Amino acid sequence: QVGSANGVALQLYGPTIQPRHCVLAANDGVVTVQPLHADAYTYVNGQRIHHMTILQVCYHLNIHII
Repeated sequence: QVGSANGVALQLYGPTIQPRHCVLAANDGVVTVQPLHADAYTYVNGQRIHHMTILQVCYHLNIHII
């Protein structure tokens, strides 16, 4: 998990980072990102995502309001 809470795997700070913001996962060479709730602003290549999204090489991941 990624977020601002203690105990998450990747701890980030900022006014728009939720305590449990999103999940990054890697399974069988496939990397995904999934926002954990509606206020978890997560973007892939500038597009806000609301569901699990597969990441590819050279994709840009933003975890905040842009």
